[in-house]
Amino acid sequence: MVNGHLPIIPESSFSEFTLPDIDSIKYVVGKEVFVKSDALSRILVHSHWYFQPLRIVFFLPTRLLDIGYDWVAKNRLFWGKSVDDCAI
Repeated sequence: MVNGHLPIIPESSFSEFTLPDIDSIKYVVGKEVFVKSDALSRILVHSHWYFQPLRIVFFLPTRLLDIGYDWVAKNRLFWGKSVDDCAI
């Protein structure tokens, strides 16, 4: 999905500073940490061209996007993903 190289680092090996204690995707740029829908919107910038139209969704308020993110994450078994699929 992501164009080019986007390193994935397990939280257990991250030692530069303390990450927020939230059970969600985290995207770190420098010393900034983005979570939930904000992280997805920033990762989507690096995705292939055919995913770029999805970026229009991120004009919605962050609070609403985070509610949607939580709903999809909570119902990931419905989407065909097991809980173990999300572990790194």
